[in-house]
Amino acid sequence: MGLTIRALNCPPRARGVLRSLLGIERRHEGPADIRVRFVERISWSNDQRRAGPDAVWDGRHFGVRQPGGWLLIPFADLDEPSYELMCEQGVSGLPILRSLLQIQALRKGFVPVHGSAFLYRGLGFIATGWPRAAKTGMMLAAVDGGGAVIAAENACVDPESLLLFKATEPVRTRAWHVRQLGSDRLVGANTRTRLLFADRMLEAATRFGVKRGFLSHVHAAATRRNSVDMWAGPLRYASSAIRLGAIVFLISTRGGHVSASNSNNRQLAAQRLLLLFEEELIQLSSHYHRYRFLVPSENRSLIDDARTRYQHLLGGLLQRVTCHEVLHSDSPAFSELRGMVNVIVDGLLPAEAHAAVSDNR
Repeated sequence: MGLTIRALNCPPRARGVLRSLLGIERRHEGPADIRVRFVERISWSNDQRRAGPDAVWDGRHFGVRQPGGWLLIPFADLDEPSYELMCEQGVSGLPILRSLLQIQALRKGFVPVHGSAFLYRGLGFIATGWPRAAKTGMMLAAVDGGGAVIAAENACVDPESLLLFKATEPVRTRAWHVRQLGSDRLVGANTRTRLLFADRMLEAATRFGVKRGFLSHVHAAATRRNSVDMWAGPLRYASSAIRLGAIVFLISTRGGHVSASNSNNRQLAAQRLLLLFEEELIQLSSHYHRYRFLVPSENRSLIDDARTRYQHLLGGLLQRVTCHEVLHSDSPAFSELRGMVNVIVDGLLPAEAHAAVSDNR
């Protein structure tokens, strides 16, 4: 089943935030790995130690300020199979939850990867890379060609079985995704219209000689503000457990066409994925290192050794799957991205690909 989160007493304003963060299965009957409990107000004791305006220790709780309120981090419980976060109902964002998911995945022996997981032609893929690298674009291109979503933003794989864990999370699209998707595939037609209008306004201004600088900032802000959440309904999700066959690292370049290479350099792949993993831990580690002396000694290794643990699990995973590199221009066509996925399945390492395909049938 992978990782599970359950929200308790969740206010409406926080539901969308939680949904966008959960790279996990959310509907289940058993105990959750992490429970997020919302309360009206957190009670503090009078004996408070502060590390700036955004972190407090009162002898019982370790709290960090989040957008709209406070969140308690149970550092003493991180080694437990299940634990609970408590946050105030005004909280509208929980970026630290991503970091906690990484630690929980490692504790269970899984490899978390910030990227999109999808099924295409019977082969399981993870598309990863730096921000705005077209990870979601490659996944949508595959789905548009008959594939299926496994996880939109937070892939998680068991390095022993190579099984990818399904996550029915919303897909956050960009303007160039919207242009290539039919309106019947989207939820939120008004948002789609605003995004397309922002694109056309920028293009028209350029034609008439208006400087792009300011308008580009306005357009970027509009795009970020109006990102569309596409729910599971309009998309095809994988219906069964899928075995990972290939990891694709996407790199955006200035100009040029889409191209793929079999850069099965496991050392380079490990370095890239390790950097992405460390970025996911930033929200937690920044607070942890301030108050490390307050964390029970038996729990410190979970965070202190996270990098080493990830390297070990990742090394075993990369020995069993193929790694590829795809270079592309900004906002590539879905057909080009899908063509590169076809190249990987058909031409680069057919023996490994066909073995994975047979396992996924």
